[in-house]
Amino acid sequence: MKKLTGAVFLALILMAAAYYVSKIKSRKEKPSLEEVKEETESSQPQKKKDSIPAIDFDFQDLNGRKYHLSDFKGKVIILNFRRRECPACEYELAFLKNLYNRIAGDGNIVLVPLFLGEGSSVIADYLKGKNIKFSCYVDDYGVSAYKYRVYAVPTTFIIDKHFQIVNRVVGVAEWDSEEVISWLEKLSNE
Repeated sequence: MKKLTGAVFLALILMAAAYYVSKIKSRKEKPSLEEVKEETESSQPQKKKDSIPAIDFDFQDLNGRKYHLSDFKGKVIILNFRRRECPACEYELAFLKNLYNRIAGDGNIVLVPLFLGEGSSVIADYLKGKNIKFSCYVDDYGVSAYKYRVYAVPTTFIIDKHFQIVNRVVGVAEWDSEEVISWLEKLSNE
C-alpha cells in the first residue's frame, strides 16, 4: 500500500511539474527594449476617443465648505483619491506638490486631492508641517470612491473641460513630469 501511495504521489508531482514547465514554455518571451518603449509611449496620458461623463458628487474642504465636483466644470480636473495612512499616497504627494507649483498660475487646471473616509480635522492635523499650498478635500464616508469604483489608492481621474473622464491612473504617478504637464496644458487649451 505504501508503494502504491508513493507512486501516486510521485505521479501527481510529475504531472504538476510538467504542467508548470509547459506554462513557462508557452509564456511569451521577455519583450525587447523597443517593445517596452512602444508600450510606454502608447500608455502616456492621451485624450481617449471614448471618454465617459464624470459623475458628480459632493465633498468638503478642510474648513467644512461644501463642494460639488461639477463646481469645477469648465476646467481640467485632476481628481486624486487618497488616504492618510497610504504609503504610496505619501510618496506621490511630492509629485503633486511639484505639479501644483507648475500649474498654479493656470486657471484652467484644478487639483482636487480627495482624502477618503476621514474627517477634515484629522486630515488637517495630518497635513500640518507638510508645506502644502493647495486645497485638500475630504469625503468622510467614501461615497465618491464607490461612485468612481476606486478599489486602490492612489487613483487619479483626469476630467476634461466638458466634464468627461479622459484618463484614469491607478497607483503612484510622476505628475510633475514634462510629458504629463505638457499633456495637461494641451488638454486645458482644447
